[in-house]
Amino acid sequence: MDIIRKYETLVRQKRWSEAIPVIEEIVQREPQIATSWFNLGVCMDELGRHAEAADKFLRAYELDPEDFGAQYRAFRSLNLAGQYDRFLSFAEQECQAIPDLIDNLLQDEQFAVLFERPEFRMLKEAQGR
Repeated sequence: MDIIRKYETLVRQKRWSEAIPVIEEIVQREPQIATSWFNLGVCMDELGRHAEAADKFLRAYELDPEDFGAQYRAFRSLNLAGQYDRFLSFAEQECQAIPDLIDNLLQDEQFAVLFERPEFRMLKEAQGR
């Protein structure tokens, strides 16, 4: 069985721990493929390894800045990891490039509560919201 099929089989079976070394090998072989980094992040997220997952989603987004799924998953994982400073830094960076992003963050229930924090309110106000 080739390595990609092995990975896909493990994911279908939700055998996340076993899938991680397989997807890590895929990433190692071709580190410029954003989808592989994204998939590694998904496995880590499924295991509750949110900080590590965020790193992988951020790498996927860096490689493919049009992958807004990776952007969203990075925000989600940073939030679940309680890494609010990193979340805020990423949000500031992304809101400069995509001013309407603040509206999406404010409308998402899991992120909206963050904007009650003073540092997040400052970002919201800086975006004119």
